[in-house]
Amino acid sequence: MEAFFKALERVFGSPRVAATAFLVCAAVLIGARHVSALAPLAQQYSTWIWALLLVSGFYSLTFPVQSVGRYVRALWQRRTAKTYMRKMSPEEKKWCRWFLENDGDSLHHNPANGAIARLIQSGILWKTEKGWGDLYDFNIRPWALAYIKKHPQLVKE
Repeated sequence: MEAFFKALERVFGSPRVAATAFLVCAAVLIGARHVSALAPLAQQYSTWIWALLLVSGFYSLTFPVQSVGRYVRALWQRRTAKTYMRKMSPEEKKWCRWFLENDGDSLHHNPANGAIARLIQSGILWKTEKGWGDLYDFNIRPWALAYIKKHPQLVKE
């Protein structure tokens, strides 16, 4: 299925092109009834016009569905991370407290730290792509910092 979507992406290029193709096909099919010059064209290529109409319409609809999916996934991740924040280990609380005290500044640290790795896995922290030797920048997600500021008792010893 992934290969099918990649092929469609190469054909259409963008959702705008797909939406335009959908509208043009719909206009030709509807207009053929009212404009006599379009009738022979629509009749001769009706199979191709219908196929392009269906494929471009389907492809155009995938983009809003993907956006909704990303939004729902982000909400779910925040919900599970907030639940996780209520039962963090003392070491994890220490690192979250560090971010609270430093107003969300980046932390230069080794990714082999178990507490930091668990905070990344739970979606509270994120790691930059490039590091300096064994050290990487770790950042707290803005919503997590706001949640800790609102509930500082979560990171108390």
